[in-house]
Amino acid sequence: MFIKESLRLYPPVLNSTRKLDKDLTIKSDLNKQYKTVVPKDTIMGPSFFILHRNEAVWENPEVGRL
Repeated sequence: MFIKESLRLYPPVLNSTRKLDKDLTIKSDLNKQYKTVVPKDTIMGPSFFILHRNEAVWENPEVGRL
């Protein structure tokens, strides 16, 4: 648990890139009718540092859970 939690707070790789092989539809949480389509062959770069500190997922994202 200690190692996994340490890697969540301080990921060794901060971001990565991926090329979409099909269209990606993103729906809005606020308005279910609103959606965005990201076209195929777009290069996306998610940030693991930001994802692991998402307050919608983690109750108190800056504090470890050991």
